[in-house]
Amino acid sequence: SLLLQKKHYILNVDIMIFMLSISAEILFQYFASFQGDLQMILSGMILGVVNIVLVTVCFPFITKSDELYYENTLDYLLDIHFPLIQDLRSCSEPLFIHGIQVSKAAGTCANKLHLNVKLAAAGGLYYRLGLFEEKKGNYPGEILGMKNQFPSDLLQLIGEYKGEKQPFSTPESALVDIIDSVFEVMKNLDNQGLDNNSSFNFNQEVVIYKVLNDKSSSGIYDQSGFTMNMYITVRDYLTSEVDFNECFNMGRN
Repeated sequence: SLLLQKKHYILNVDIMIFMLSISAEILFQYFASFQGDLQMILSGMILGVVNIVLVTVCFPFITKSDELYYENTLDYLLDIHFPLIQDLRSCSEPLFIHGIQVSKAAGTCANKLHLNVKLAAAGGLYYRLGLFEEKKGNYPGEILGMKNQFPSDLLQLIGEYKGEKQPFSTPESALVDIIDSVFEVMKNLDNQGLDNNSSFNFNQEVVIYKVLNDKSSSGIYDQSGFTMNMYITVRDYLTSEVDFNECFNMGRN
């Protein structure tokens, strides 16, 4: 978990500072008197403990500030009034609506899976950024993301689009790709005329099962940390809580 990673990071920093403090004290005293003794080592250890206390006390305030900036950045990127979103909408209304729907579903699933909700939602919204850019003759989407100061993990998620250039490396990345793929397949079926309530509801569950089974058996998420329990949770959500008919009717209106 993120909390565990932070604890490991702080521990590693504390150990490094402790060792550096001892080394610095010994070297300073040695070059001052050209001799070393136990008192030097004890002095270095005391200095190391003091530094560790200072780092441990100050570190949460520093990380809290970074986390707040990160959260605010994602909130800004998810705001429907964000200029880039409006540009995407004017460029392609269907791709814009697809992004909104994937964003909502990915964020909901991320919450159920205890993943980074805002990252998943932003990833779903901007996942096809490269397709927007292709319409303008530019590629890839990460370039536009960098221009708009996307966080590094969001840039990485977009860069792993469909696993074409690099394998999926996080559960959020795998989740967004699964949701995006399901919506894409369902939309294609809807365009073929499978949009009446009875047959579409039946096919909805069959298609979702097939897409997830194909994805899980392909091995493309093996490095992402996306577990079988996560697959099941996503599958249950998509089959029971998402009304694709309503989603696509909204896109046609």
